[in-house]
Amino acid sequence: MPDIGNTADAIMSIDEEQKVGAEFMRSVRYNLDLIDDPIANEYIQNLGSRLASQIDSGGQSFTFFIVNDNSINAFAGPGGYIGVHSGLILASQSEGELASVVAHEIAHVTQRHLVRTLSASTNMTLPAMAAIIAAIILGQGNGQITEAVIASTLAGTTQTQLHFSRIHEQEADRVGIEMLAKSGFDPIEMPNFFETLQKSHRYADGNIPEFILTHPVTSSRIADSRGRAEQYKRVQRTPDQTINYELVKMRVYQISKQKNNSPMAQASFSTPPGRNDHFSKRYQYILELDPKKSYREASQAIAELIKDDNERVPYIVTQAEIEMANEYWDKACDILKRGLLVYPDNVPITLLYGLALIKGNQSVQAMQLLEKQMRSSTPYPEYYKLHAEAAQQAGFLSESFESLGEYHYLAGNYHTAIKQFEQSLKENNNNHIRELKLKARIQEIKTQVLNNQPAKETSTEKLAFAG
Repeated sequence: MPDIGNTADAIMSIDEEQKVGAEFMRSVRYNLDLIDDPIANEYIQNLGSRLASQIDSGGQSFTFFIVNDNSINAFAGPGGYIGVHSGLILASQSEGELASVVAHEIAHVTQRHLVRTLSASTNMTLPAMAAIIAAIILGQGNGQITEAVIASTLAGTTQTQLHFSRIHEQEADRVGIEMLAKSGFDPIEMPNFFETLQKSHRYADGNIPEFILTHPVTSSRIADSRGRAEQYKRVQRTPDQTINYELVKMRVYQISKQKNNSPMAQASFSTPPGRNDHFSKRYQYILELDPKKSYREASQAIAELIKDDNERVPYIVTQAEIEMANEYWDKACDILKRGLLVYPDNVPITLLYGLALIKGNQSVQAMQLLEKQMRSSTPYPEYYKLHAEAAQQAGFLSESFESLGEYHYLAGNYHTAIKQFEQSLKENNNNHIRELKLKARIQEIKTQVLNNQPAKETSTEKLAFAG
């Protein structure tokens, strides 16, 4: 492992990079179409965390998210924020193939390639590097201007940058392969997937996968990664180990096909699948049913899957979703409450339970449930959005506006966030402590707006460190 700490830390500490990363993520939420399915998001976070836990990350934390985009790509932003396109999930033929790309992106973060790339330019000054990071994260309101800022700053250093990028790719492959092996995946999945992408692009009639464009895949690179992978013991994973991957792939497909021309073929069921059919086929059939028009069929089909595997979170959530689509709020609450007994603090179950409680006019109970999660876990924007709805229903208007403020802040809508906090302040009923808290939060965000000028356009992802 190369000594990467001194050079990168001299430019930007990990703590500083994480602050930049948090700003980057708010810009991502503002500009990109993210998949908000809790099941899919929990899966990609768990997969990434499993991989990242196998190497020394130097104290770096990681956040993984899915972009609703049918191109085959992934990218690593500053501070451990890693985006995976829905097209990549659907194009992968195994969990190992998906894991190989995620591991590759994690390696870019742990090796601090973004910071090292910026410091690799000839005598790049700190202000110049700060301008590039600001352009990447904030977009400056115009994608062409942003690209011009980067191009002018890096003028005269193209060959150095390209060569350094190739070194980064090789290093990310090597570290990624190690991660795969230690995490129980077959490392050979990485060169296999790269080779598949390379072959597909030869016959793509000009439609080259975006991953190929942002991650140069050459025959020598494939051969090098294959040679490294073959030094590790081959791993054969059992079907039971990949169930969640298959289920999430089905959910992502259903979401993706609503907006994109999904690369995955539309399933056609001339007859309903039976108990002896593969679980993924049965689950896909359920997802494609209209839960209102086919309530009895859908509820019976999911009940049969649960009978075979009664602690599978996607099944629990889907069963509750079917009940909620028919406004059977009490039934849904019972299902989700039982689910939380098995999986306390599970994010998908908690979010859906909170929504079911609100729809069933149990707003105070929903507030208590969500507040517990808001105190104890990652501040998912959805928690605050649901809490705001519950608080409004219960008549706690100041608390509702406060939660909306936090939701918009996390979503990158700073000015809207400030307005919500100011409205919360107006609705505050002479609670002096809340008044001080809200005034401090408003000032904090106003200062951040003055310092950062957040983005309002859609080029963030393209300008992240895609490699």
